[in-house]
Amino acid sequence: MRTRIAKPLLFASPALLLYLIFWVIPIFMSLFMSFYQTTGFGANWTFKGLDNYRHILTDNTFYISLVNNLKWMGLSILFPTIIGLCFALMLNSRIKLQTMFRGIFYYPCVLSMVSVGLIWSWIFHPSGIFVDFQKAIGITKPLVMMAGIDTALYGVFIAGAWASIGTGVVLFLAGLQTIPSEIHEMAMVEGANFFQKFWYITLPLLRQTFIIVITLALINSVRVFDIVMATTRGGPGTGTYMLGIYMYINAFKSMYFGLGSAVSWLMVILVAIPVIPYIWVMQSSDT
Repeated sequence: MRTRIAKPLLFASPALLLYLIFWVIPIFMSLFMSFYQTTGFGANWTFKGLDNYRHILTDNTFYISLVNNLKWMGLSILFPTIIGLCFALMLNSRIKLQTMFRGIFYYPCVLSMVSVGLIWSWIFHPSGIFVDFQKAIGITKPLVMMAGIDTALYGVFIAGAWASIGTGVVLFLAGLQTIPSEIHEMAMVEGANFFQKFWYITLPLLRQTFIIVITLALINSVRVFDIVMATTRGGPGTGTYMLGIYMYINAFKSMYFGLGSAVSWLMVILVAIPVIPYIWVMQSSDT
């Protein structure tokens, strides 16, 4: 019995050790650090208790970042999810060049967010194709998406959504292909049209897929960082400030690692508030 347990642990020990060093220990270290004032691992540590959290919760920049993240969260749940489902329904039907379209829709997911940000920065540049298109159709004052404080967030979101829709497409397509075709055939015999089949058969059977897609959207919307840094760096002004940007500035620019760690744990709480109840409700409805 001991041999059966010891051998798997022996083979898994290198991976477990790396997981412990680079994942578990940093998590608890950041929690510990959030209660201290420190500018580095070798510097003096001063215990501050909840002062870091109090400072963050009285900082107006934190609330600007939080509101921007909440906007991104709402848009991420709405648009990429709906568009991904629509594309998945299209690809699940018998269309020509189905395999090619699957690759086209998933291709942006392969790119890094930095590359995606650079691509869309060129598109939305004052001399880019988006402005040229507006001029071509007669708009005298074209909109420069990432230059305005009121529109920059939506410009960055378009770039992020373009890169994330493919994940939803793949997940929804996998869910659609697990639905037995006999169910739809029986519904057709009973006289159900496309919308009735979609509402009463497809959507209920995609419940678990929706859990995965929406959970990923919520998590990714809170930890938005790289695409903002590649496009606007939080500007113009605080128009695209996110919690990730706010954490980065406190921890790595201002060198207040305690504040940065506190922001990261507030981000964890922000993810847990909607995700945990949503998963619990959706799973309990299946039992």
